[in-house]
Amino acid sequence: MTGPEILIPIFAVTFGSAFVLGPLAKAIARRIENSVPKVDAELAERIANIERNVDVIAIEVEKLAEGQRFVTKLLAERERVGGVLPSRDPGSR
Repeated sequence: MTGPEILIPIFAVTFGSAFVLGPLAKAIARRIENSVPKVDAELAERIANIERNVDVIAIEVEKLAEGQRFVTKLLAERERVGGVLPSRDPGSR
């Protein structure tokens, strides 16, 4: 069997397996998809609310950090110019 007789079983196995494995894979995928639990609408809303709150907190933290960088820059420039920082001791006033 070295001629065209061998091609028929090769094609049959190749394309036949696609016709068998294709629907089988689709059925398995459908079963996996249906086994995933659905997310409750209330839970999804709560998670979205948490995400918004985390974003707001991140913005506020960035504002605080920017203010800290600004104050640090001002104090560094003030010391370079030769300014004297006020004493923290309340009795020295």
